[in-house]
Amino acid sequence: MDEKSITKKERNAYLFIAGIFMSLAGLFIGFGIGFLTDNVPGGVFLGLGLGFIAFSMAIFLKK
Repeated sequence: MDEKSITKKERNAYLFIAGIFMSLAGLFIGFGIGFLTDNVPGGVFLGLGLGFIAFSMAIFLKK
């Protein structure tokens, strides 16, 4: 898609969906790491943190 043809509303919807996807992906990766290391809360927080970092980097690199 051409970036200029995307409206602000469409861009916000895209970022919202991408944020949810990154956070959920990070959450499930964190659950997996937590179950493997027998430390589920630590894995969940690690996964969420990595998901948010990946989302922030995706926004930064998109600009």
